[in-house]
Amino acid sequence: IRLNTTEPATCVIEGIKSLIYPNGTQDVWNNVRNDCNGEAAGTLAWDQDVSAAKAIMKYVYRQSGIQNLNESDPRYGLLEWGVMKGEIGVYYGDDNARGILGSAMAAAKLDLDETYGEQVFMALLANLRTTGPDGFRLSRIDSHSLLQNGWQHYFTTSGFGGDYQPHYSAEMWAAFLWAYEMTGIRLFLDRTKLAISKLMSMYPKWKWTEYITEEKIRVLLPIAWLNRIEKSATSQRWLDQVLGDLSALQQDSGAVEDRLGDLSMCSSCPPESNAKYGTGEGSMIQENGDTITDLLYSSNFLIRNLHEAAGILPKHRQIEDKLAEFLVRSQAKGGQVDGAWMRSFDFKDWDYYGSATDTGWGPWSVESGWTMTWITTSLALRQKKYYPLG
Repeated sequence: IRLNTTEPATCVIEGIKSLIYPNGTQDVWNNVRNDCNGEAAGTLAWDQDVSAAKAIMKYVYRQSGIQNLNESDPRYGLLEWGVMKGEIGVYYGDDNARGILGSAMAAAKLDLDETYGEQVFMALLANLRTTGPDGFRLSRIDSHSLLQNGWQHYFTTSGFGGDYQPHYSAEMWAAFLWAYEMTGIRLFLDRTKLAISKLMSMYPKWKWTEYITEEKIRVLLPIAWLNRIEKSATSQRWLDQVLGDLSALQQDSGAVEDRLGDLSMCSSCPPESNAKYGTGEGSMIQENGDTITDLLYSSNFLIRNLHEAAGILPKHRQIEDKLAEFLVRSQAKGGQVDGAWMRSFDFKDWDYYGSATDTGWGPWSVESGWTMTWITTSLALRQKKYYPLG
């Protein structure tokens, strides 16, 4: 994690670019995102780096303007995607969720003014009131649509989950379940239960982003936390089913192989032609059987979610243990990336890997939020045998 030096306050940049200069240094992604900063604050708080964690929380909730604080505005409480041009007025559900979860972890560990907790709760309510009665929310809501439609439109409209894609929904469901546990407000629980039930009734016929593997990984956390709140044979059966499928993809090294799903259901598909290659986001694999595990979209979240799921179904603990061992062995050494996990890993050749299919994210790129924070925090939670809702 590198602190941004161009902003007037302490914050975290998105990460390190894959471009390596002749002198061995690498360029950086200097943009400042809400999720990366919330996640970093949580990680640093658990690492006892209190001053840095507090400074980042102060930046996000006091100095940056990331959170809308106008009570008469339908965007009230939402967290901006980031502070740079093109990021303001964009509200992704998964990015809001990760910023919230990280901030909640920080607030739980730090001696902060109670208003920080209130602002985190405001962000939860803002996302709840833009979630439909069936528990689904649009993957992305833009400012102009929200101003035109009002939040009530999203709160009273069902069907936003049409393609059932955990990538955008699952972490917000987890955040809602945490909110219910903290407040007892039934709407957080009821809408989430309904959505998870509908999603799992379709398993695994979901729309997928980079991999169908990733979608299965994402849903583990809200199912595990739902079972913490309301223990049931149904939620344990769901966990067992998903964990069984992921276990079948785990290699002797501990790496979990990423797999594509039905190509008619993908949103960030492998390129079908040379002309489409390198024109947007995409998976690290071209076809199933490629020996890659993704450290930006998949295994970085899997270690976190396995910790929670295996805490409920201990018979699957070996999957978590093997993945943790793999992550420790595959950590980079040297240069600006010392201690980092980079874009993806080829577990056959035992080297970092990248594909120009995913524009801008080469093999030596590092994401400060999604990757670095959740892997390190999850390893710490394992060591402490700590479960946030346990």
